[in-house]
Amino acid sequence: MLSLRRPSLPFQLLTAATLLFLVWHYGHVLRDPFGVLLSDSGDGLKNYFTYAWHIANDPQALNYTGSSHPYGEHVFYTDGHPLLTWLLRPLPIGGGVAVGLLNLLLILGMLVGAWCYHALLRHFGLAAWAAALGAFGLMALQPQVFRLGGHLSLAHAWVLPLAWLLTLRSQQSDKAWRWTWAATLLSTATYLVHPYLGLMVGLFQGSFLLFTLLQQWRASTLKKAAILRAAVLLALPLLVFALGFLFGPGHADRPGTPGGADELSTRVLSLLVPTHPPLSTPLAEFFRYEALQWETWCYLGLSTILVLVALGGGAVQGWVRREPGGRREFDALQVSLVSGTVALLFAMGILAEWLGSALPLLKQFRGSGRFAWVFWTVAAVFALVMAYRHLLPGDRTRTRGLLVFAALAGFLFVEGWAQHARTGESIGRTPNLFRWRHVPAQLQELIDRARSEDFAALIPLPLMHVGSEHYQRDTRDGIMRLMMPLAYHAKLPIMAGITSRASLSETRALLSVLAPTDFDRNALARHYAAEARFLIAHSDEALDENEQALLARGTLLHSNARGKLYSISAAELFRQSTGETLERFRSANMPERASCNGAWHSTSDGSPVDCALVHHAYSADTLHGISGEWATIAEFPAGTLDATRTYEIGFVFRAVDGSAVNTNLILDHFRPDGGENEWERLVGMRGMPMQWDGLTFATLTFRPVHGHKVYKFMLNGPVKNRGRFTVQHLYVRPVDVDVWRPVELDDRSVLLRNNVPLEPLPISAAAP
Repeated sequence: MLSLRRPSLPFQLLTAATLLFLVWHYGHVLRDPFGVLLSDSGDGLKNYFTYAWHIANDPQALNYTGSSHPYGEHVFYTDGHPLLTWLLRPLPIGGGVAVGLLNLLLILGMLVGAWCYHALLRHFGLAAWAAALGAFGLMALQPQVFRLGGHLSLAHAWVLPLAWLLTLRSQQSDKAWRWTWAATLLSTATYLVHPYLGLMVGLFQGSFLLFTLLQQWRASTLKKAAILRAAVLLALPLLVFALGFLFGPGHADRPGTPGGADELSTRVLSLLVPTHPPLSTPLAEFFRYEALQWETWCYLGLSTILVLVALGGGAVQGWVRREPGGRREFDALQVSLVSGTVALLFAMGILAEWLGSALPLLKQFRGSGRFAWVFWTVAAVFALVMAYRHLLPGDRTRTRGLLVFAALAGFLFVEGWAQHARTGESIGRTPNLFRWRHVPAQLQELIDRARSEDFAALIPLPLMHVGSEHYQRDTRDGIMRLMMPLAYHAKLPIMAGITSRASLSETRALLSVLAPTDFDRNALARHYAAEARFLIAHSDEALDENEQALLARGTLLHSNARGKLYSISAAELFRQSTGETLERFRSANMPERASCNGAWHSTSDGSPVDCALVHHAYSADTLHGISGEWATIAEFPAGTLDATRTYEIGFVFRAVDGSAVNTNLILDHFRPDGGENEWERLVGMRGMPMQWDGLTFATLTFRPVHGHKVYKFMLNGPVKNRGRFTVQHLYVRPVDVDVWRPVELDDRSVLLRNNVPLEPLPISAAAP
């Protein structure tokens, strides 16, 4: 590692050049790190919020309370730098200052990364000047830079090279135990920053130590101390991480295997195709870059690819010429490359496919493509070291070899420049919304109004929910930029999910805040006193019919250009009208009426209605479908529906396979000849407010104003989604007509009014 002695001139030049590079691209952040956010949307803003909230507002180290209220979440699921929050919580600083410290750690961490690459190259025998030149190029092209715009806890560019260096030292140094403890400490810290980062380090270290010990065993040089050091290095970080789960808050019914792993795994093209200029520009004529998922970006660099190809060709030629017999020993650099390849197999989804049944943990990591960063780190260093050894063997310095090596290292920098140029332009342009002095005046108005009363929680509208894998309501930037600083400064937990792998039953309860008053919401309501009051924050973005209905029940408190605040009591929010509805059903003698396709129709006061006003399908028979295929569930010829009336389509959707809940309901209309085709609405089953025991009670309102068009309703999900579903009890009704239907659901007789089950639901329902 770095010596305490005076650094060499090449190392000083590396430091100065890296600082200039960072100032050039990220100077606006370094000039005021406490005044900006690197990202103001999506995962970036969410990760700042969970980090700042846990520092400023949570009394317990393992229990995060900022969202999914009233349930909260284990801090390990927040992507909010748990370890860093624990270090900062005792200090007299708020979350806003902590944001600035994180910004500095992320940007200046690239300088530390350059130092670590320099130390690695020196460890493998490169001269000081060559190590400095190579480290500068490696720092520029490292693939974690793209995480500065979102996944902040995965953007620490120094972790992987430092973990590799400490692992090498633990095996090759006369102070092996000292380095083992240092490597163990770092590995433990990575698990406590982000589980992905921890497993990346652990997978590489485990592979490296396994291959190293096997070589020692074959050579009869294996010692018990080496086995013990390996056990400590691998087991202790996992033990600490497991204890954190054991003593943290429990949340049952989490999703099992996350979806989308195949789309987020590394492809060969992810390693070989440049994603930024200069080389991406000529390739744009031949390659569809939009087909390359950005999560999988891990371009090795032309220099690394050329050296690996040359070495591969030479190795094949050597194997052909080599005499049979004998046993070859691999040095630490070669063992490292093999270990990095193991991580690459995991990144490509191959390792999980081979060992997933025996090691279910491997299937828990959906974004496996990130593990290719380990291979990038090892392969890039390996290529530079091998190029140096071939071009500048021994103590001889040849001008041609020197120039070729400088070109290889320099082109890493050339290709990396565009990555940082684009990243630097896109991050750090938003004020730090978690530090009061940087909060815009109109947002301060809203925060002051929220602070003026005692609210139990904040309900954002549009309602968002992400993280449970099965259920989701898409996020919108406007509500995120309003609710997160509002919640943080007013110390109001958010009644919506923003963290990963959230409990399915808790998610269903949170979605039910938008459900009709006939729907049982006791799973959520039982956590609040009747006199509790809630703050509704509306960002002025468009609302669906369920969100509009909830907002109409609130009382306006304050409004300005940044948003509107409403208040609503717990009694009103969780008002249960099921008893009144059932009494209307009985008083109108519904069961004694002639049924309309197995249902009864009435006006709101119970008066009978002509059966022809409501269209039914699948009451007895069931429609079967597959999410990734198109399924038409209802179609109305032009002129069938009354253009002056508003209608509702409703049906019971069952996800036979869990992934099928990721299916969309699409309202399409077009002329009878197929012209003027337009999708008017697209809503997902997984975001519907009424979810119960693997069932979705789906509804959608619409007005068929285009009387000359055919109206068609379809179900469709992602192309690769082969999840099976069924549709039952479909109707299309005018909204001023009630449809009452007794149905059988899972061998239970249930009365539905307008697709709402009129009986209490199980609090702990099975996952879809």
